[in-house]
Amino acid sequence: MQRVFSWSGLAVTFRPDGGELAVASLDGQITMWDPEKGVQTGSIEGRHDLQFGRKETEKVTAKLSSKGKAFTALCYSADGHALLAAGASRYVCIYHVKEQLLAKKFEISCNYSLDAMEEFLDRRKMTEFGSLALVDDGTGDVDGVALSLPGVRKGKV
Repeated sequence: MQRVFSWSGLAVTFRPDGGELAVASLDGQITMWDPEKGVQTGSIEGRHDLQFGRKETEKVTAKLSSKGKAFTALCYSADGHALLAAGASRYVCIYHVKEQLLAKKFEISCNYSLDAMEEFLDRRKMTEFGSLALVDDGTGDVDGVALSLPGVRKGKV
């Protein structure tokens, strides 16, 4: 029997006893399947648990930027009762498989120097035209603008 699915799988893992298969899909869901019968046995909506941050150069809100982002790594616990899920987020989530609920969420990075770690952008860095990070000030360009500074002459010093 052949089945056609309307979503893309990003990560696949088997339970250690082989009795269940977990698939992380592009829409942020984790679905559990019975590999013998080929039927779905459960589903976890995990997109909201990832809590993606915003990059300074993003033009959309954090709520909209989380759309299309999903888990990219899955792993069952040794006893098969818990499912570990992670993605391009600073959080790793552990789900209780039978209850299909979030059991624990761990923050794995507090390094705010990395891009997209802030959940909320600093409003002081926002202008009516967007983020200040998007503004090109012309410095560092080969054909950049030469600024004349007071007290500086052209030529050798």
